[in-house]
Amino acid sequence: MAKIRVGYCVYFDAATQSADLLPLLECLGYAIERNRPVDFFLKGIVAREGGPSGGDPGWAIDWVQTESDALFPEEWQRCMAQLAPSEDGCYEAWTDPSVSMLDPPYAYYPRQVVRHHVNEALGNFRIMHPERGAEVDEAIKRLKLPENSALATEPKFKWQLQSLMSGFMKWLTTVKTSS
Repeated sequence: MAKIRVGYCVYFDAATQSADLLPLLECLGYAIERNRPVDFFLKGIVAREGGPSGGDPGWAIDWVQTESDALFPEEWQRCMAQLAPSEDGCYEAWTDPSVSMLDPPYAYYPRQVVRHHVNEALGNFRIMHPERGAEVDEAIKRLKLPENSALATEPKFKWQLQSLMSGFMKWLTTVKTSS
């Protein structure tokens, strides 16, 4: 099965990834936008610096440390039960089901899963916007993501992103010339 674009720089591969990742990937698809600083939402998600960690059209990725703060306490307990005792919480990803069409539209994830997929999305963003590579590098450093990620040198979706951007540019040229 082909990889499916979930958001601006986020992909889902049904052959290798679980559908349980879809709420997180859907949220990350909105979290990294080309018209804002690359870490606009990531500061609130990964670094938890008090910035926004969600927005329109109805999505959020929040760090949840207590059962009482979880939207779905039983699911949060399941996430916590899988973690080492030293872990102090799980990420809660939620999407508006009327927009995402996901069922369930939420899930809980360990810290390392969210960090991995943020890093992967940033690697894809870097390929789509090489002129913003320094901004991506700075965000990776500030968010304390692995700097030596294979994504920084060999993104696994490079050929797909290049093809996607090429097709988009052809379409855009057609639209501009026909109007």
